[in-house]
Amino acid sequence: MTSMHDLPLAQETLRLAQGLTTILTTVEEKYRISESIGDFVNNHISKLGAAIGLYAETLNRLSIKSRIELQNIWKESYGQLAVREAVDELLKVEDNWDSFLQGVDDNIDHSNGNESIQSSSTIGSIAPLKVPLLNVRTSSQVDLMEFMESAELQRNQAKLDAAEAKVILITFGSQSGALQWLEETEASYPMLTDSHRKVYEAFGLRQSVAKVWSITTMTYYAEQKCLGRSLHKMVKDDDPNQMGGDFIVASDGTMAFVYCSKTPPDRPKITTLLTYF
Repeated sequence: MTSMHDLPLAQETLRLAQGLTTILTTVEEKYRISESIGDFVNNHISKLGAAIGLYAETLNRLSIKSRIELQNIWKESYGQLAVREAVDELLKVEDNWDSFLQGVDDNIDHSNGNESIQSSSTIGSIAPLKVPLLNVRTSSQVDLMEFMESAELQRNQAKLDAAEAKVILITFGSQSGALQWLEETEASYPMLTDSHRKVYEAFGLRQSVAKVWSITTMTYYAEQKCLGRSLHKMVKDDDPNQMGGDFIVASDGTMAFVYCSKTPPDRPKITTLLTYF
């Protein structure tokens, strides 16, 4: 017998599944009729972001804050037919969502000729120290070697200072967009632009709609909304599909640590990074 508690759970889960289906169907149709993969990625893929609101609404309606909490109440009520059918339908839609995105990623790699490209950055390899970059704050042309040779350290980073480490931010966007980001985040670190993404390529960092718009990413940002945390707005010339990472270059110019993010918010902890100094 289905309890009164199980009915709202089944209804909200099914509502979420139906909403995701509507979004996915619309985007799949745009993909089918787009003139090119670039046209689709640049103009239509972002419509998937509506899923963030759907997940946030579901969590709020059920008075919970996370996917884990949602899974726990599914587990408690999974013996009820209505709940089980709704959950199974949602999981099916989510699988279709991620499978579609992986297909788009494969198409992007094929179009860009990236199937066989491998990152040259592995532990012990030489870092891309001489790639020309632009210093966002000074507008001067620089490279990573110049910062490797600099003794300046971030005064407000005691642990990094103690490790004689220097933090450098590298972006691929415009200088104006980078300055906007620095102003909004109040970051004090040096920032360099890699407009041709040569350093990104050397570090093995690619564009990936499968990682950026995945169900995992959508639920993460929904959880942030439910917790009342603001999401950073896109800045000028931003590419939300470009993946990032964290890397440590030793004093001899070799790679000491290589971490390519699996999702946009995926970053190693500072305590992990400090163990490599």
